[in-house]
Amino acid sequence: MLKLRRAKRGLSVLSCIAGCALPISSACTLTADAYSPGVSFASADAGVLVTPDAAAPLPSVQATSECEGEGAEGAIARGTSCSGAIGLLSPPVDAGSSVALSPAQPLTLPPCDGELGEFAEPEPILGIEFEEDVYGPALAPDGRTLYFSAYLDGEQQIYSATRDRRGTEFSDVSELPVVNTQAMEGTPFLAAGAARLYFFSDREAGPGNRDIWFSAVGTDGELSEPELLPGINTSSSELLPWLSPDERTLLFVSSRPGGRGGADIWRATRPSASAAFGAASNVFELSSDDNEGRVVLSSDGRSAFFTSDRNGGLGGPDIYVATRQNLGSPFGSVRNLSQLNSATTDLDVMLSSDDTELYFASARRGATELWMSERRCDTPD
Repeated sequence: MLKLRRAKRGLSVLSCIAGCALPISSACTLTADAYSPGVSFASADAGVLVTPDAAAPLPSVQATSECEGEGAEGAIARGTSCSGAIGLLSPPVDAGSSVALSPAQPLTLPPCDGELGEFAEPEPILGIEFEEDVYGPALAPDGRTLYFSAYLDGEQQIYSATRDRRGTEFSDVSELPVVNTQAMEGTPFLAAGAARLYFFSDREAGPGNRDIWFSAVGTDGELSEPELLPGINTSSSELLPWLSPDERTLLFVSSRPGGRGGADIWRATRPSASAAFGAASNVFELSSDDNEGRVVLSSDGRSAFFTSDRNGGLGGPDIYVATRQNLGSPFGSVRNLSQLNSATTDLDVMLSSDDTELYFASARRGATELWMSERRCDTPD
């Protein structure tokens, strides 16, 4: 069994980027990682969403597909940087740009003929037996591989675990090669085509406390030496990367100036997956004066799950959901998912590709662990 010791730096995956004001023993801000629904895109110019008729299963045990998007029209204007109000994906690139890996049968439920019900009481993930502080669950779109970060020997590193059936038990915990160093690495995100693995690191070569890096994935599955993600990093902290399936839209968390306050959600786009990102804009629509973490969308794009330590929660960062009526409108109604939250830290949301499993990290039993909640289809009578 892998053993963890309390990190010497006393920081979590996304710790203290906003001044460490949260009353949490081992985590000061919010973390998160990946999400993998059916593919939705938005026009980079008009914020108009276009959802393909069908999203083909992605071909990798490791591939992480995520879909995000939202209309810019009607976004809440709160300053000069409000142009980033979430909206937002660029059109897809050719499928040939993705690295082809061996296919795996997705561990998903049949399509729901009715509406999905509420998430059930969460259960701890079994088989990931670190003694302390595990964060950032990131489930591959086929539901078989779970990526996460954990502390070992005083440093945070990136790991993976696998399963061959649905449920809360994983096995074969392995440290990822190449990307881990003597510095801290966390919040892994494997792009939908499995061409690049994105993550944060505080290694000395970056301009800030924590920066976003990526490692290319070869056709043999081997990872290349990591590189700084161009156009994104500043002297502030940047982390929690999430990218659209074509890797042209990036959502991330940063403490840089220009946001609403604390750790905010930011967005940047680029013309191709190999280009540098343009200037980032703050996503005011889901941010607050407090600290936000990872945001993931449902496969229909009408629900956004995210974490925040804003007022009105049950304690520490909580999990929220925001909804909208259609893909061209901004998110409005925000609800605390009280059935998932506890009086302590609950963060790092991630949604399975069929919207039926919600993963997150929680310190409700002491050390921070990974948890999962399921929901089933409410079929019409």
